[in-house]
Amino acid sequence: MINSSPLMKYTSLFNFNYLAALFFFFTHILTAQANELLRAIPWKTGQIIGISEMHYAPFTFFYEAATGSRYGHIGIIYRSEDNLLYVYEANPPQVRRTTLQEFLSRTTKNPQGFPEFTLTELNEPLSMRQESELLNVMNQMLGTRYNYTMVMNDKTVNCSEFIHKVFKKIGIDQIGIPEPLRNSNLTVFDGALLKHWKKPLPLDDLAVSPFSVISSPKTHIISEGLPTGRVMSDAEILEIWIKQGGIADFAKLFKENPRHCELYLSSKSSNAPYREYPKNWRQ
Repeated sequence: MINSSPLMKYTSLFNFNYLAALFFFFTHILTAQANELLRAIPWKTGQIIGISEMHYAPFTFFYEAATGSRYGHIGIIYRSEDNLLYVYEANPPQVRRTTLQEFLSRTTKNPQGFPEFTLTELNEPLSMRQESELLNVMNQMLGTRYNYTMVMNDKTVNCSEFIHKVFKKIGIDQIGIPEPLRNSNLTVFDGALLKHWKKPLPLDDLAVSPFSVISSPKTHIISEGLPTGRVMSDAEILEIWIKQGGIADFAKLFKENPRHCELYLSSKSSNAPYREYPKNWRQ
């Protein structure tokens, strides 16, 4: 029987430090590559960025599943005079401005470690006057309370309502089209998702989704890191959330056993494409 010795302990420590150094080295390379790719994108004030906050905010599963998309959160890009990049967003508990780096830290990553996001901009570029008006409106809305109900109102906003209202206030409409809640796929997974909702939804009231903003006919895609232009099936969205660990986080959010939640939802899923999504919400 081989006895443990100081040499073995030092060897184990060396191996651990060696692996840690390799991990740091490759992480640094991936980070550098990601930063280089981000710098190559022509960022502009007024662009709209969409992400999936699968792990940061698992409740956004509602938005992705109910809209047949991978978009659970969106914001508006602001490029300052000294070329620093920020995002204005409605994120619980209120409207705020954050750095692009912090915003992207909340999205999912592709196999190469690059943050997944889609960037769109208006077909008609903003004039200098419109950019100034946009910035003024966004700053005026800082601190506005977050809307947790999904139903549009005059006092609170969620991420997509914020963007829709900001552009509307400077005279640009159809950046997201409000639709009655009943027009979205609230019966996704044969109604299994709705069982997690605490109160009955007012189906005749208006709501606007992140995907409807990303898919606005008045914008075009600058960088596409998440699917656009098509509606995803229940099963396709669920499979992605299971494989990337989002369903486990979602289940923990509702204090359920992750495995139970996975089986429960997958047993209710359908391979049929989402057909009820309003056609004017996508290009």
